[in-house]
Amino acid sequence: MRNALRVAVAAAFLVVGTGLRADNPPPAIKEIGIDLSNRTTGGVLPFDIPFAFTGTVSKNVQRIEARYVTVPVDQLPQEPLACDAPRTGNALVWQRDALTPATDTVAFRLVVPPLDADKHYVFDFLVTSSVPPERLTTFKGRVRKILDARFRTVSEQHQVLKDEFPKIRDELRKQLMDAAGKCAVFDAPGTPLSPNTSFDEIGPDFQNLLRIGASQEGRVAKQLADYQGRIGAFAASLMTAVAAAAKVVGSTEITAADRTAHAQAVEFARLGNADLSFVANGAEPGTPAFQPALAEPLSTTDIDARISGYTVSGRRLAELRNWMRDLQSAGTLKKILDSGTISRSERDALVDSNGALAMAEQGATSLLAHLLTLRPSVAARDANLDDLVKDLQLAALNSTSITSSTLGTFDTFAGNHVAMDAGFAYAPGLETAVPYVGSNIYFRPVNRDAPLRSRGGFLRRFSVNLGVSTNSVARSGRRTDLFGSQSVIAGAGYRLTDIFRVGAGAVVFRAEDPNPLLSRKRLAVSPYAALSFDFSLAKTFKGIGNLFP
Repeated sequence: MRNALRVAVAAAFLVVGTGLRADNPPPAIKEIGIDLSNRTTGGVLPFDIPFAFTGTVSKNVQRIEARYVTVPVDQLPQEPLACDAPRTGNALVWQRDALTPATDTVAFRLVVPPLDADKHYVFDFLVTSSVPPERLTTFKGRVRKILDARFRTVSEQHQVLKDEFPKIRDELRKQLMDAAGKCAVFDAPGTPLSPNTSFDEIGPDFQNLLRIGASQEGRVAKQLADYQGRIGAFAASLMTAVAAAAKVVGSTEITAADRTAHAQAVEFARLGNADLSFVANGAEPGTPAFQPALAEPLSTTDIDARISGYTVSGRRLAELRNWMRDLQSAGTLKKILDSGTISRSERDALVDSNGALAMAEQGATSLLAHLLTLRPSVAARDANLDDLVKDLQLAALNSTSITSSTLGTFDTFAGNHVAMDAGFAYAPGLETAVPYVGSNIYFRPVNRDAPLRSRGGFLRRFSVNLGVSTNSVARSGRRTDLFGSQSVIAGAGYRLTDIFRVGAGAVVFRAEDPNPLLSRKRLAVSPYAALSFDFSLAKTFKGIGNLFP
């Protein structure tokens, strides 16, 4: 009666345990922190259950793609994959979206499906970022040069622009690639930076900006050519006039008081040809980084500087010419001419209305007026270029990414699993049900957080069992316990669910000799069938403790 009661109590306990276990929520997903700025990482990962890689990245990161494969230990890679290397394996993706906070660092989470035990895994993290602002600044300067150079050689005619656009697009892509890095990717279709984008695909707004740019650059280039042609005539008359004035200024007929009263004119007359080449281009003599040959197109800043230069040189030429007229009226120039210091043609160059000095003064005024007319054209060209660059920067920010690779080598190696359980073994030969506790030894790693319904298999269920009875199986005249008041339970088990296990084996005890006159005892076994459950669960139930002391 007592044995039957124990079996009934055990069965009721197991049924209740099933209900309680079914109501328990699944375990939380384990999180593995990873630093993507560290190019090599490693460690032990859980197996048979999903887990998550977590970490933080900079605000520029748009996407993280992780791929993983299993490899033999002798084939573990020593270096991270190049960003442009082909990739294989399962892909996991984290993507920035509208809910991602706009902070300096952003948290990411990549959920990894269950991995197999006893494997080496290589995880390759491909990080895609928007182009940083400092690299876009570099790109901006290069874009202006490309577009400006192209516009100087391309007509605004639709067909001409259409035919030339692939070259413009490829040059822009190359410059952004150089600024952003070799693994930059431009994949937004229909943008001027996307590979193989045609002129018809970039949209009417960008087409119009290109047409305006080509037209304005053509207008500016024509005005600049006219300006540079005028510089030559100005320089010729300037050098002739200054050379003649220098002889007059150096003559003994010029008093110290005259030189002091006309100090700026004297200084101007003493300039050599090298300095005068600066003056001819609207610059102060010796201006650093000055390019008189106009190797680069003028900007409004350059034009403003040259306007200032021509204003100054025009004023000095006017002062010099007025002084030479005064010297002519006073008869001083005649004395200098009679002394042979200057020639008649040199005198005429200084005082005639069509002389070199008058032509130089008129040339400075003409160049000044020409630049004042040129400046609005250059300003309009620059504004159009700014609009083009702005559109290209936006395209770069939205469709350009920098990719880098971080390599992590992990394993899932663990020892063979050992579990403690408790249950009832019914041995027909002993005519009793014996409560017992014992150990179940598996022949592979087992993750108890992984439900059997999703990660089953024979080796995850099968185990060998070794335990001891918690109650005595002794019966007077027939048998005694193996040691003290306990006997050994040995056999094998098979998990039916995450909790329950059925088993079979033998109870090992000592059998007494049938002859009452003999006191000898021998080892004996009796087969059993068992039903058991996790010992940790058994301890949570009240009223069962007296069965499992």
